[in-house]
Amino acid sequence: MFPYQQVPGLREYLIVDSASATVDRYYRAQGEPGEEWDFTRCTAGALRLDCLNADLALAEVYADVPELAAAFSAAAAEKSTPA
Repeated sequence: MFPYQQVPGLREYLIVDSASATVDRYYRAQGEPGEEWDFTRCTAGALRLDCLNADLALAEVYADVPELAAAFSAAAAEKSTPA
């Protein structure tokens, strides 16, 4: 267990990979202090941040990382191209 996982008020935190478009979200299973931690890995699209009641798009996370932002731009272009 990481020391900050013992902070009672901490409900969620993210670990952002700087080499690949990967964000790990660690969260308390029930959102309460003392609960076990669980995690989800996001490699595309968006991830839900319950503590902020918001979704966070990976494209926004990596917008200032040219090597990774290009991959999101290419994926968006493919989705908007008519078949």
